Amino acid sequence: MDAVDKREIEEKVIGLVSEQMDVPTEKINLNSTFDELGIDSLYGLDIILDIENIFDIQLSDETKAQIKNVGDLADSVEKAVWVKNEA
Repeated sequence: MDAVDKREIEEKVIGLVSEQMDVPTEKINLNSTFDELGIDSLYGLDIILDIENIFDIQLSDETKAQIKNVGDLADSVEKAVWVKNEA
């Protein structure tokens, strides 16, 4: 995926979380924690793997462990996409 802006990444992340967890997008924001959305560690890993495939990126295990909310995930994706595009 080529140059992607922050808002597009946020929308895709929210859309995927909405789809995976069957929660309307209107009820998800960047501050929504995984706990609030009913995302346990297994669902969280599934969502992260899907995100990695969509954006053709790889997040480190350390980064994955630090993701606690939707905004953390979007920020991590944005950084990984930027690094990939700079390579």
